[in-house]
Amino acid sequence: MSRHLTAAAFAGWALATALLLQGFPPPIDLAAHGGQLQTFAALLQGNAELGEAYELHGISGYGLLTWLFVPVAIISTGALAIKVALWVTLQLYLLAVWQLSRAFGRSEVALLWALPLAFNLSYWYGFVPSLFAQVLMLLALAQFLRMQEGFSWKRVLLFNLLAVGTLLGHLLSFGVLVLCVSALLLFPEPRWHLLGKVALGFVLPALLALPLSASVMSSSEPTSVHYDAASHLLFFQRNYRSALVLNFWAPLALTAGLLAWAWRRRRVADARATVLLLTLVAVYLLLPKEAGLAFLIAQRLPFLAALFALLLLDASELPRLARIAAHVLTLAVLVETALFHVRFAREVAGLEQMVFSGPAPGKHAFVSLEGDYVPDMRLPFLSHAGDWWTAYRGGVSDGLFADAPHQPVQWRPGHAIHVPAELPADGVAALDHLLLYGSGPLPASLAYWTEVSRAGKWRKLAPPSSHAR
Repeated sequence: MSRHLTAAAFAGWALATALLLQGFPPPIDLAAHGGQLQTFAALLQGNAELGEAYELHGISGYGLLTWLFVPVAIISTGALAIKVALWVTLQLYLLAVWQLSRAFGRSEVALLWALPLAFNLSYWYGFVPSLFAQVLMLLALAQFLRMQEGFSWKRVLLFNLLAVGTLLGHLLSFGVLVLCVSALLLFPEPRWHLLGKVALGFVLPALLALPLSASVMSSSEPTSVHYDAASHLLFFQRNYRSALVLNFWAPLALTAGLLAWAWRRRRVADARATVLLLTLVAVYLLLPKEAGLAFLIAQRLPFLAALFALLLLDASELPRLARIAAHVLTLAVLVETALFHVRFAREVAGLEQMVFSGPAPGKHAFVSLEGDYVPDMRLPFLSHAGDWWTAYRGGVSDGLFADAPHQPVQWRPGHAIHVPAELPADGVAALDHLLLYGSGPLPASLAYWTEVSRAGKWRKLAPPSSHAR
């Protein structure tokens, strides 16, 4: 593509992703991370009510994104901050693809074909800290490839900073970065002359590694590991179903087609892309599905392997019909993605009125009476939809992951609240407000609660007591 077309691709991507993130977008944990940012900002500003319930914790290989975007939450809201964070991450993703395509000497058509890969499992689950670290890892890898071309202190420093960002963003992504760099040293032939550059590249991460490891080990509890071999083969097929079927099958088809063409030609334009592809496939197959509080670990990585498959060949080497088919597949996935955002907005219609009407929520919770699943999807897209209330308005909520030891905002001992989906009377007694999704009858434990407002399938309730605000 020409320089003007590349600039147009970046501008179009920036506008399109901004439109997708308007309102209440579907990524599952996005609202909860927004609540973390909203609470984080309020604690920094000395909010006494929240200070009684929550406390701040330092970084231990996770949470860099929260620290970077809390200033946005201070001047606006946690909801806006997390959407800005996701938007910036998506722009950095495109920048990383561009840098990688240049490092491999590829046509920038790869920019277009890589766009659907941004909407991977980490996006749909709202694992924004994880996605942010993965993008930093890709930028670091592109910079390492530049270091291979020629030494400069500027490149070494930039790689160090990107590696440190990856380390502080998410330990899984940093581990993948180390494995990819190591693989580039060993295959297809030993490159021992690069060891010095690698050593220089990891100076800053190495200085952080020991204290970071000590912090993680001292705060960690025994970790249970669940591998689940079947999920490595069938997870996406089982869970994406008809609503996002192209989001999985189209990139898979494109990856398979590129591999088949490379095999037929018995060559690839750069063996390093093959090394990175095989490394990511091996990591995916070896990683467990869950480990402790971290779940869907391996399933976060397939899009990286597909991205490296795009770099196996230059687009100009493919037949014209194949290039047209790739463009059509790419467009189809992007259209499907946009339509799903529209569909989800219809599913949660009325949430805006619930969020922005009435007083501050105080102690509150959200429960869906119709379960967490959108029809035709097994991903729980509704599980945190109501937590946008907290992300915009604050208050004490059970939907912020404040019980997770790796989150920056955590419960103070003895102050945690937990409201089960069954809504037992003792689970809702201490609440000031309760937000419900679903048009079914109220549970018996809410028989005397007052309906404050209603919109669509949403209802806001207050308890029958004088302390309700």
